Amino acid sequence: MPRKSKVISEVKVQVVEEYLTGVKSMAQIVYELQINYSTIQDWVSKFKLFGSKGLITENSNASYSSKIKRQAITDFHNNQGSLREICIRYNISSHSILRRWIKQHNCDKILESYHTKGAAIMNNGRKTTYEERVEIVSFCIANANDYKLTSSKYNVSYQQIYGWVKGTKKMAIPL
Repeated sequence: MPRKSKVISEVKVQVVEEYLTGVKSMAQIVYELQINYSTIQDWVSKFKLFGSKGLITENSNASYSSKIKRQAITDFHNNQGSLREICIRYNISSHSILRRWIKQHNCDKILESYHTKGAAIMNNGRKTTYEERVEIVSFCIANANDYKLTSSKYNVSYQQIYGWVKGTKKMAIPL
């Protein structure tokens, strides 16, 4: 199902042009449309960079490579711009996306692209012995919780590995 914007693209373009030409102030636009001030700032930035096409609501979420994610996070941690500036630099659709990546990075979660087309993640699990599970969980944790790599190496499902690792961490079982 396609996403639906609160404000249609034509209105966004009209509002941004009115703001840039000085016909309306930011406060007037915020009051009339009942939207956040920062939303209009985002529209203006996108309009300046991409023109009216930058204000069209996409039907699906954009996907970003691991490289882009890491570069954006590194730039933020090295104070090489604000969230908005970094989003503009790397063509990230929203500063909230970058904020989520930073939060995940700070919590030691992996920022990989999960576009596997169902290859390793959806394979069927197999029966394993306790010793095999211990070995699999140890390998997964040693490789920064890379479930996809572990799944393909040991020929077990992503879901099985995730459950075993989660259970190991929850119960604080030493490996």
